[in-house]
Amino acid sequence: MTLLLAVIDAGRWLAPPSRRREWRRQWRADIWHESRWLDREAPGIGPRATLVRRTAGALRHAFWLRLHVRSLEMITHDLRYGWRMMLRKPGFTAAAVLTLGLGIGANVTMFSWVDAMLRRQLNGVPGFSSSPRLRCR
Repeated sequence: MTLLLAVIDAGRWLAPPSRRREWRRQWRADIWHESRWLDREAPGIGPRATLVRRTAGALRHAFWLRLHVRSLEMITHDLRYGWRMMLRKPGFTAAAVLTLGLGIGANVTMFSWVDAMLRRQLNGVPGFSSSPRLRCR
C-alpha cells in the first residue's frame, strides 16, 4: 500500500497547481480506505489488482484535470478581467453596448423583412413552395 500512496504523491505534479493539494488528499484517502477495506473483507490478489488499477485511474484523473481545469480557470480569469475593464471605462462600455445593440437590431430587422417579403411570398406562386416536401403532380 505504501507503494501506491507513493505513486499518488509522485503523481500530484500532474494535477494543476490550484487543485494539487485537494487532489492529493482525496486520492490518498480513497486508496488508503479501500486498502483497509480489502484487508478486512476481500483478501487475495484480484482485489489488489483493482486497487492498482484505481491508482492508475488517479493519475489519469490528474492529467485530465491538468488539461481541462486550466482552460476553465483561464476563461473565468478573462471574464473577470473584462468585467473590471468595463467598470473602469464606462464610456467605452456604453459605446460597445450601443454598437452591439444597433447591429443586432439592424440584423434582426433585415432578416425579418427578407423573410416576410421574399421567402413567405413564394407560397402563393404556383410551382414554388417553402416547405421541405416537393409536390409531384
